[in-house]
Amino acid sequence: MVIFRKDNSCLFSNRTIVDFRIQLLKLRFYNEYNVVKRMDQEKSIISIDNFMTRNVKSIKPDINIKDAAKIMYELHIPSLLVEEKDKVVGIITYADIALALTIFGHTTATQVSEIISSPIISVTSDHSILKVVELMLEKRIHKIPVIDNEKIQGIISATDLMTLFSMLNEKQIFETVKGQIEKI
Repeated sequence: MVIFRKDNSCLFSNRTIVDFRIQLLKLRFYNEYNVVKRMDQEKSIISIDNFMTRNVKSIKPDINIKDAAKIMYELHIPSLLVEEKDKVVGIITYADIALALTIFGHTTATQVSEIISSPIISVTSDHSILKVVELMLEKRIHKIPVIDNEKIQGIISATDLMTLFSMLNEKQIFETVKGQIEKI
């Protein structure tokens, strides 16, 4: 699509509009990222310890992906931590299994150690909610294990964060964001 002026000169082309939209999206993401970053610099008082899922299931790296998927299905959970010698070495999700089977040609007999996301990105239980949000945005992940002294304490997910934010009303969210934007 090309937009013309009355004198038939070109105002915008499809490419210009697409480039403009991409720049707007980049600017929006950058601004949201910086708001979160500045909020955390002022130290969030909300600890992840209050919102993480505590009863985390882990498996050994030599289990096959079919059994891992079965465990996730039966427990109604979207991921499993992978532990070796009492140390978390990775995480496996439904998405990892789906990609392994459909795109990368693995079989259901493949060991999870071949497809896990590793090294693990984790936080400690004293991290703030905002630090976790920043890490999720930066690394483009949806789940972060909470590990203290090499022991699994829990896992915090994007769903846990949505639960937290759903407890806030629009006015609280607006006031928090407004206050942070004014400081920028």
